[in-house]
Formats: sequence, C-alpha cells, structure tokens
Amino acid sequence: MSKHFHNDSKKAYRFLLFLILQSCTQAQTFNKAKLDSFFVALNKNDQSMGNIAISANGVLVYQNAIGFSQINKGAKTPATIDTKYRVGSITKMFTAVMIFQLIDEGKLSFETPLARYFPQLPNASKINIREMLDHRSGLHNFTSDSLYSTYMGSLSLKLK
Repeated sequence: MSKHFHNDSKKAYRFLLFLILQSCTQAQTFNKAKLDSFFVALNKNDQSMGNIAISANGVLVYQNAIGFSQINKGAKTPATIDTKYRVGSITKMFTAVMIFQLIDEGKLSFETPLARYFPQLPNASKINIREMLDHRSGLHNFTSDSLYSTYMGSLSLKLK
C-alpha cells in the first residue's frame, strides 16, 4: 500500500468522522449505532487509536475506545474507556494557541518573564514567553532525563 493512499485514507476517515459527529450534534436524536459502526470500521482496519466521549447538556451520551492502549513486541493491549494516553508534543500546539489568545487579550506579552508565574525555575527572570514558545529557554528537557521512562509507571493518577 502506498504512502499516498494511506494518507488519503486517513483524511477520508477523519472527514467521515467529522460528518458523523456534526450530524450527531445537530440532530434531535443521537444515532449511537451509526457512530459505533464507524468506530468498528476504523478499529477493524487499524486506522485510529483513542477514546471519544460526547456529552449533551452536561450528560454523557456516548463513550467509546478504539485501537490499543499499548503495543509492545507484537503484543497488543486493547484500549478501554479508562485508558490514559501520553499526549506528548501535541499539547504544545494547544498551549501556544492559549498563549496567543492571552496576548491578544492583553493579559500576556512575548516579553513577559517566566518568573511572573514560575519564579522557582532556574533563570526564570531571564526567560520570556517568546523563548518558551520557540523552545529556546535553556530549561532541561525532561524527556532526555535518564529516569524519564520510569515517570509514567510511578504515576498513579485516578481521574474521577
């Protein structure tokens, strides 16, 4: 299978998901069977991995998990609605958007020193928001830490 086909297939699935979710949120009734069939197809073809929760007026109306929570040397552990994922670098984009919103609202600037919020960090008074966004703060990259691989195993977060 060509890489081009694989990318087009992912785009088609994402667009289909958007259409299904859009119709579910705009309709008077929720079509659980339609959404379930879509996720079964994604799961069957190993096209996606993750959890989804949809609520209406503060009430959970749909929840599902597809794919695997872990793939290790050929062993695949199916995902459940309780699976916790490492989100990693994707949070950088959301953080940057929120920072730009704060800048737009005049609550923050590129020159705001990190010390205003985190004075305990080394050289926080010399580091500004622009350097944090550019990943040029000089702060330690915790994923390079020799103990990084043990961090997730030692966390016992229970979300309720």
